[in-house]
Amino acid sequence: MTLDPDTSAKIARYRPRHAPAGWEDVAPLVRSVVTATVTAVPYDVERLLHAVAALVLWAEASGLPRDPDAWLRGEVIDAFVLSRAGALAPTSVQTYRTWLRRVRDALAWTDRGEPVPPKLHAPANPHEPYSSDELAGLRDWASRLRGQQRTDALALLGLGAGYGLTPREVASTRGLDLRRPGPGHPLVHTGIERSPVAARAQWEEVLADLADEAGGRYLFRPQRTKPYAKNLIGSWSHLHQPADGLPPLSVGRLRAGWIVELMRERIDHDLIAKAAAGLGRLAGPLPAPRPAARRRHRGPAPARQDSVTLPRSWRDAEKARRRRPRPVTDAPAEIPDSKVGQVDFLLHRSGALDLIDAELAGRPGPDGLPVRTVLAGLLLALHYQASANLADACRVLLDQISPTARSWLHVPEIEPGDPWARNAFCQRVYRSFDRLTTALDPARTDRRRRLPLTEAAVHAFAWEDADAEHVRRRDLLQQISDRLVLVTVQLAHRRGLFKGWQGDAGTDTTAFPAWHRPHSKRRGLASVEITGGWHFSGGSTEGEFGYSATLLASVSRRHPAGHPAAGTRVSRHPQLILGAALDSPGKRVGPNAVHTLQALVPLGLPIGLLAADRAYTDQVTEHFQSHVRRLGYQLALDYKQDQRGIQGSHLGAALVDGTLACPLMPEPLANATTGLDDKTVINPDETLQQRLAAREPYFLKRKQGPDRGGAVRFQCPAAGSSPSVTCPRFNRAHRPQAGPPTVVDLTSTRSTSAHLSAKPSVQITPAERLRPPPVKDLPRICRKPTITVRPGDLGKIDKLRQDRPYLGPAWRDAYKPMRAHNEAVNGRAKGHRINIADPKKRLAHGRVAQAILLALMVLMINLLTIQDWFSTTGPEPATTATVKDYDGLTPTPADFNGLPPPPG
Repeated sequence: MTLDPDTSAKIARYRPRHAPAGWEDVAPLVRSVVTATVTAVPYDVERLLHAVAALVLWAEASGLPRDPDAWLRGEVIDAFVLSRAGALAPTSVQTYRTWLRRVRDALAWTDRGEPVPPKLHAPANPHEPYSSDELAGLRDWASRLRGQQRTDALALLGLGAGYGLTPREVASTRGLDLRRPGPGHPLVHTGIERSPVAARAQWEEVLADLADEAGGRYLFRPQRTKPYAKNLIGSWSHLHQPADGLPPLSVGRLRAGWIVELMRERIDHDLIAKAAAGLGRLAGPLPAPRPAARRRHRGPAPARQDSVTLPRSWRDAEKARRRRPRPVTDAPAEIPDSKVGQVDFLLHRSGALDLIDAELAGRPGPDGLPVRTVLAGLLLALHYQASANLADACRVLLDQISPTARSWLHVPEIEPGDPWARNAFCQRVYRSFDRLTTALDPARTDRRRRLPLTEAAVHAFAWEDADAEHVRRRDLLQQISDRLVLVTVQLAHRRGLFKGWQGDAGTDTTAFPAWHRPHSKRRGLASVEITGGWHFSGGSTEGEFGYSATLLASVSRRHPAGHPAAGTRVSRHPQLILGAALDSPGKRVGPNAVHTLQALVPLGLPIGLLAADRAYTDQVTEHFQSHVRRLGYQLALDYKQDQRGIQGSHLGAALVDGTLACPLMPEPLANATTGLDDKTVINPDETLQQRLAAREPYFLKRKQGPDRGGAVRFQCPAAGSSPSVTCPRFNRAHRPQAGPPTVVDLTSTRSTSAHLSAKPSVQITPAERLRPPPVKDLPRICRKPTITVRPGDLGKIDKLRQDRPYLGPAWRDAYKPMRAHNEAVNGRAKGHRINIADPKKRLAHGRVAQAILLALMVLMINLLTIQDWFSTTGPEPATTATVKDYDGLTPTPADFNGLPPPPG
């Protein structure tokens, strides 16, 4: 087969206007198919290239094999044209399908069991002729234009209404093409492929003048060099709109009016058809022209606002008064009794004092200073001095609270100038705190010196062994910590601050550095923090010696369904720390997170989505994922580079980036993220985005669950009343009942996209198509369309399973904002007011002391967060006149009959 040089050149240099990155990979396929079929189909090579290239690029983005046998199948062509229904006119959709099916037929391929193609319906949209008044108005409007605009408008009118030319013929007409065979003869157009056509009498004079002026140049836009270009006429008509309510200038409508005039003069229809030589195109669809770009607005720039927006806190005079700077003096600030009463109320309300008193009861020796006094002093020091050191707590108790508050906390009256009495009181504070830490420590050691490594290892093992007494003390310490942390959460929930919260939480492990030196193998000495270790943050090569703190935060998605169209955040609530656990770095990362979730169960809070970083993705299934799912939470996870892509299978379904999918998902889609680095995943290119979107129909659909045990039922994507794919294997195995044939209404985008032919078609191998295997040999998901997945069913790879397609819109709308909120909570916990990462603010020795101080810090961080919430976006604080209704979230003003002495 030999093509003419012009056609060969067009095929060789063809490239789409906005070619994607993968065009060079599929361009040889497009050119080979068009070369093989261009002489066998009655279409222009440019249109053929455009249609075939659009199909191939769509198939490439859908993950289909790079094989004409795959993407020229009937069901693939139907899915392609229906996917373009919203971007093309209905008649253009029909035209595209006709072109591509003619290309397929030209390659002499048989159906080979393809489904019956659906019937496409589009209302006829022929060009409506101009009325005589409209045509006269357009001619008058064109004659009043100036310069080249007048010439172009009259050329379009004369060639369209005078000769009945098509847009391509109008564009290629030159002045020399119009001539008279002899004196008194009509003006004839000889430059068209069909037989010469005489001009209508009313347009002869105009066309003759235009032809004399143009000479050998084009009549329309004579400065151009190309005979024809897409949107050549359409863009001109778009930019030159007639006034006075006249319709836009259209060559198709002019040509239709020319034909109607001939028919009114009772000219034989056969002669009209020969003169038109393409009359059938008037009722047939053409590719939809791309609208021309609008002119840029060249008007003056919008005026800038001269006023400066004031900060929100300045707009309220009362808030501005409260925020004005206070004079600095050398005298210690006096803490209001209401704040002391609030702190003491929180300690009693938490229930931690009950556990402590029960543990210390019956111990030998004098009772000493109550532990309640020490903890209250530490909370006040955290609030006013951002410090959890016992020395700062002593100064607060001695110098900064009123005599009334000191009587509540059993602090003796001491003269400010008596150093011996002050020192004695400080010693009582230290002994009281030491008494508490000694009672809770599984293996009490001398925390004033560094022990040898062998001796320290024996004591450190008490934090890991299964000794009943050691386990009891470790559990009691965590219970006390939980009660201190959750007291503000309980009160906020009771106050209604979590109204509308969906139960979404984010867990993270952050560094909790120690003040003391690390272990030294060279000197053979252990650190004073015998259970401390090196904490390495994600992506960091330098560790911090100390502990790891697991923090659980209340976070929010952009929308419950994971779709940005419905708004930004789901609910407005204070981002509180819901749980905290202190442990040696790298140990019990998953179980600590599970413990913080289990501690929330008695509170009756909602259960939603849990977002966790890669440290939790690496946890053994039995340590994290299984327990989280049994609690009712869904998971949103991230992966390392070597964990992306196909991760395994279960009952025949492939696990693709944490989501179960059809085993016949195209390989380019299943491996779309395989081996990608983090930078590419964070900022995906267009090709990756297309492949991620093309994955969605192949994922198994959630049919039911999760139930109380975390079990979820999934369904084959080809099953059900609304399948997302069409699958020949499913149709053969289950033989679904075929309904009556339906006609696809191309004018309705909703019905077009919902039709089964618009869904992706699962591709099976030619061998399976010719010799189908027995149904019993098919994978379990193909034999029975539903499967039940319970926590741990996937074995080791169950730790990678999550409940939203990785990197999809639902995952991004959940994971990214939730992780951002989680990091914001970590940043607030390490802020300028209270900094849990500063060991100088908590110098007490030992893991028990550090765990208690962490709980007190979290309590105060939550309290400050709630106060900020009240003063900015939250509701007004409660103003209750009785202690019975006091919620403990804000200090009670003293003028409300004062605050009576707390119990004890």
